[in-house]
Formats: sequence, C-alpha cells, structure tokens
Amino acid sequence: MLTSSLAEEPGWRDFALPRLQTRYGPLVGTLILGPLWAWWHLPLFLTTWYRGENALRSIALYTVLAVAFSIIITWAFNRTGESLPVAMLIHASNNNTFSVLAPVLLPALVSSDSVRVASLIGYGAVAIALVVATRGQLGYEPGGQVRQLDPVHSQFGGSRPAAR
Repeated sequence: MLTSSLAEEPGWRDFALPRLQTRYGPLVGTLILGPLWAWWHLPLFLTTWYRGENALRSIALYTVLAVAFSIIITWAFNRTGESLPVAMLIHASNNNTFSVLAPVLLPALVSSDSVRVASLIGYGAVAIALVVATRGQLGYEPGGQVRQLDPVHSQFGGSRPAAR
C-alpha cells in the first residue's frame, strides 16, 4: 500500500481520471488512462520482475490487462465518491496477490505469461460486465466539476465535498 499504490494512485486516479472523465467521459477517459498506466510500468520488463517468453506479447497482454483493471478501479473509484484509499487498496491487493501469494501457491503459473492471460480473462470478464451493466458510465455522474485541491480535507480519509 505504501509503495506502488501510494506512488501511483494519487496521480492516476485522483488527478488524471477526474479530468479525463470530465473531458471524454468515464469509458473513453479510462481507455486513455489504461494504456498510459501500463506503459508507465515498461521499465519493469527490463528487470527480473519480467519472466515471460516473448517481451512484445507480454507487453501487449499487460497493456490490455491494465485497461481491464483500470475499468474496474474507475468503477470502484466513482462509486465510492472518488475515494483514493479505495483505489489504492484495490491496486495494492492486486500487487500483493501476484507478488506474494501467487508465487507461493502457483509458482509454475507465475513464471510464464499464463498469469497475464488468466488475469486478463478474469479482469476482462468483470470489466466487460461493468461496462455493460453501467452502459459505459462506470459509476460516473455527468455534469460534475473537477475537484480543486482542498487543503482542509485530507485525501486520505477526510470527508471531501461532493464534486459530482
């Protein structure tokens, strides 16, 4: 929670997503944000984190996976009144599952692109269901204003004025 989630989610979900949603709508805004978020992680493919057989295939899978996962996070973020801690918790849960739990329980799966394919099937199904169920709105309430920085209300748990 204190590493990747804290380092990423304030920028991706708390800053960029509300602006993209206001300008392009929730689905298109997320479809813009998802690949950017994936490509932010490209340096990982130059480290021991990457264990795939084909780098280009892995990067493509990772990008599509990030888009599907972004749709899920966007829906949760919007449905919780743009709660940054919720977005951070979802991100941290995903990272911990694949970095800590999966290598112990499924070592053969983690050492190949199979984990990305399996994740894409699961997250993709949920993302498609959310897009269909919300008709692409992903919990977004149109007509809202982009939040301005409010030094009185904490980003981490304080009550925030409703902007949407």
